[in-house]
Amino acid sequence: MNPNPSSTKYPPYFLTALLLVAALFLLIGYDDRLPVLDTDEGILLAQTFRDRGLGEIPVMSVRGYPPVILGLFAATQRVTEAITGTSAVTHAELIVRVVRLLSAAANLVTVYLLYRIGDKLHSPLVGAVAALVWAVLPVVQAQMRLALTEPWQTVFVTASVWAMLQTLDTRRWSWAVAATVFGLGAVAAKYSIFTVLGLGVGATLWLAWSHHRRWLWVTLAQVGLIALAAYLLLAVYGASTLVDRGNAEPSQFMNSGLQNLVNPARVLYLYNVAAAQVGLYGLGLLALVLLIGTALFLRQASADRRAAWLLLLAFSLVHVWLVSSFLVWDPLKDRYISPASSVLALLIAVSLLSAGCALSRRLTVRAAVPLALLLGAWALPPLVTRSQQIVALTYPYTEREMVQWSVASLEPGTLAITGLEGQKWYWRLFNPIWGGYTGPHRPLVETIRYLDQPPDDWRGNGIAYVHLAGNYPGDDPPLPIRDEMLLLKAFPPPDSAQPWRGDPFYIYRVERMQHEIEAAFSGGIILVGYDLDRTRAKPGESLTVRLYWQAEQRPAADYHLYLHLSSPDNHDALAQADGTPALPGRPTFTWDDPHETLVSPAYTITIPPDIPSGEYRLLAGLYDFSTGQRLTTNEGDYVTLSRITVGS
Repeated sequence: MNPNPSSTKYPPYFLTALLLVAALFLLIGYDDRLPVLDTDEGILLAQTFRDRGLGEIPVMSVRGYPPVILGLFAATQRVTEAITGTSAVTHAELIVRVVRLLSAAANLVTVYLLYRIGDKLHSPLVGAVAALVWAVLPVVQAQMRLALTEPWQTVFVTASVWAMLQTLDTRRWSWAVAATVFGLGAVAAKYSIFTVLGLGVGATLWLAWSHHRRWLWVTLAQVGLIALAAYLLLAVYGASTLVDRGNAEPSQFMNSGLQNLVNPARVLYLYNVAAAQVGLYGLGLLALVLLIGTALFLRQASADRRAAWLLLLAFSLVHVWLVSSFLVWDPLKDRYISPASSVLALLIAVSLLSAGCALSRRLTVRAAVPLALLLGAWALPPLVTRSQQIVALTYPYTEREMVQWSVASLEPGTLAITGLEGQKWYWRLFNPIWGGYTGPHRPLVETIRYLDQPPDDWRGNGIAYVHLAGNYPGDDPPLPIRDEMLLLKAFPPPDSAQPWRGDPFYIYRVERMQHEIEAAFSGGIILVGYDLDRTRAKPGESLTVRLYWQAEQRPAADYHLYLHLSSPDNHDALAQADGTPALPGRPTFTWDDPHETLVSPAYTITIPPDIPSGEYRLLAGLYDFSTGQRLTTNEGDYVTLSRITVGS
């Protein structure tokens, strides 16, 4: 029975538009930040690599971790290997991208189910609004867009709700079993969502009590399925070993779960988090909306619909309550609560539309006015926030830009990483498995091991570059070597007019240039320094030169470098070397940051064996690679780096 039969007539194009907008919000940004992986995406990827025996990967292999997301990762890896013919270990970013697409597909199914469930509970408008609001909830979608378990928990929960309602409507035992199977799917995605099993079992118990006792046999079948699944997960799959291995959340649940459940401050805190997730900022407002909705719905609905409402209300509230029993890391609270978000969105949509219909009759005005006010007050803030987040996707992201810059701009060498700051493992950014890094191998160490050591110890341990994050460029913590290093690049660049996302990062070169100069070329390029291994050499020996550059503005062309050994008075190129002024991955037309310092490869100039002894000049110049036109300086078309004495 529909509690508001008069409210079921809505233009199809309007409802379709709402669903299309919901789908659009879900699909935009699914690949945000790639190829840089979320920390937990990297952990799951590394664990499946290790479990499949693809190498001694440094990650704790946790037997018994919920199998759904691990199975998706493993299946995607096998398909990738079959298509590419190479090991999945070399395709970390591609694998995560595919699993994220699967998550997006699961979210689209959730949206469709929300629409159908809302129509059953109240009206098509409820379903469309609940689907749209759920699709734009900023905190919820922060979890749902990743290659993690939350999208799969939520779609199985929502499917279980649909099957529960079908059970009450059709009186078919197959739907009751389906509700339990979907609930078990949610449990296999995350064990803590086991309360969803109460939806299917609760529906059959209600039918047994209110209609016919034969439904008790269906209840027994459901309990049998649950018991079989529990045996397979605990005894065969090994979920019970999570406690034995000291896994933090199961241990918390076993050791202090009951104490946490009766901790009022902890429980109320999580209910406030849940209220904020679904767009009602404060537990009081959430409680008020649900109380009003419950009163109105129970007065208007049929007995079966009342039972369904109470089951949904109990599931969502109990799930949030139980999170307090195993929550260890506070930053994960949103992730654990999110699987109940679809049910809460449904309950709120029904409550608000029921209140709007009641107000329209009480105030004798058209229903559109109170409905629009109530729905707008709920839906508009998250819609605006999510729209702003989508606009922000166009901003450069510091982690991704830094990793891609390092691949193109840094020669091989050991990189000292900031290490663990807050909940971010920055070293993962340069790891091909944990972070999707696709650049050359780069040995990593943590800066914390060298914080109190003098600069010579950094150099003596072979550290070529230092990565700093957050406040590290300041004096907290102190870093004695900082003033002796060369800042290559800051993310975001100083004084950038372009908005950026992410934490600030800084890349330093441990060794500064040997000789600092300031020689300007006509294309806005400045030679700021160079290294030269010697200024005296014998005929037939070689000189090694490295150059350091900046650009006042983005150069207009691809300029190349020449190095000439010339006579004291003539530019006669007795020996030369040519190449790119920076690494090949950084042609000059990409030099768009005036604060960035670019470092050339080490060039070698061999002194001719028959050259007369005497003094020569080492010259550096730039020319347009396509035309051969040289850039000018105050010396002509070159800069004199040094005088070279050649003699036997």
